[in-house]
Amino acid sequence: MISDVTNLIKSLVDFKRIWPKPIGLLFAIIVAIGLEKFILFDPIGFSKTSYLICLIITSISISILWFINRKPPKTKKNKIGFVVSIRCSNEDEGNRIHEDFIMTLQNLIKNGPLGNIFHFIEIKQHIAEKIINREKAEELQKITRSHFVIFGRVRFRQKKYILELEGIVSHGPIKTIIQAKFTNEFNELFPKQIEISEENELLKFEIASQETEHVAKYIMGIAAFLTYDLVTSEILFTDIKLKLSSVDTNSSALKKIIERLPFRFFDIYLTKADFYINRWRESKDPSYISALLDNLDKIDKKIEDDCRYSKKKTAAQYKFLLLKSVAVFLSERDILKAISYIKSCESITNHETWHFNLAFLEAYRGDLKKAIRQYRKCQEFVKIDPQTVNQVEDFICWVLEEEPERYQFHFCLGFINRYIKEDKILALKDFEKFSALVENRQFVEQQELTKQWICELKNEIKNEKLLNEM
Repeated sequence: MISDVTNLIKSLVDFKRIWPKPIGLLFAIIVAIGLEKFILFDPIGFSKTSYLICLIITSISISILWFINRKPPKTKKNKIGFVVSIRCSNEDEGNRIHEDFIMTLQNLIKNGPLGNIFHFIEIKQHIAEKIINREKAEELQKITRSHFVIFGRVRFRQKKYILELEGIVSHGPIKTIIQAKFTNEFNELFPKQIEISEENELLKFEIASQETEHVAKYIMGIAAFLTYDLVTSEILFTDIKLKLSSVDTNSSALKKIIERLPFRFFDIYLTKADFYINRWRESKDPSYISALLDNLDKIDKKIEDDCRYSKKKTAAQYKFLLLKSVAVFLSERDILKAISYIKSCESITNHETWHFNLAFLEAYRGDLKKAIRQYRKCQEFVKIDPQTVNQVEDFICWVLEEEPERYQFHFCLGFINRYIKEDKILALKDFEKFSALVENRQFVEQQELTKQWICELKNEIKNEKLLNEM
């Protein structure tokens, strides 16, 4: 009896192994036909026609089931598809890789903070055998609708398991330059070959799975960031940071990830901060100011120092300094601190925005002479972005609404309209407002200039009107 049960179990295991192959389909149909002949044919009086129809239906049903079963599953809706396709030389290697590497990797992925939104897919051998290059892997990625695919093969040589792996990740449409940098980082970090000796192989498989997990999540975090999924990106990077903070590793890839994580967080928080300042510009909702400052404060102190003190600044560092200055002004009205951030931009000679911002801050604290000096530097730029000028004007007008006692900004608006926008009518109105509000002992030099400019503008407007009437 026991031997019969053992033989039955062995038969089922063998059948499961051959089922995906054509011989498995043929075997299943033959067994089904034999059973139907034994059960259905003579005992209850089935006719030959009925029996034939029954056989056809059974064969078609098994064939449909076989074709469906052979196809790789698709990533479930609203899930992150994580596909592993590793081809093996024999069944023993396949079982070992499945148990000690793939299952460990699956558990690590599923147990992370985003485990509930990952759909982990292990590709069966009859499909994995065909995934031999990147083109085939990309086809598999499309079929499975997945975001990340690890593919390759395992060999057993000289008492060592050798895993030769490659990976591809879906990152959506991104600029060619960014895509090249992303691809280079991916190729640099992803473990191309993992060697595991038979000594302590279980532990080494686990370590290999952990390294693969961290690299995969890091790469997916970058991909998520590039496609503006900042929430997923931050969660993935935070998970890696927590896990690697307590790990003493010799892996060069993991060491590089540890070094680069602060810069990845910098990109995320800076992008969020930029989002919140734009929302504030649209709505003037103070809650956006809190969110802006909160994200900027999360940036690593060392990176902030690099932004402030490096001689040659990147576009991201420049943006950080501008946003930090605005955030400090909006949240604290700390003019000196805001100016200190702006003055860190002095090495940037090809952009006008920081001059506008510094002019505003100088005007706010009442030094119109220094403010006009900065506006004149803006004049030197051949082409000024109209959006920048509009944002500058909008910001000044908002401050005037909030703090009407800062009437000196009417002088600034007059200068901007006359010399930068070349709108004489608006400039005249602004200068007249300043002249009407200014006190006798305040801004004496600017009062004289205002009187002179008002006369000049009136004459210029009058002459232009006469020319148009001729």
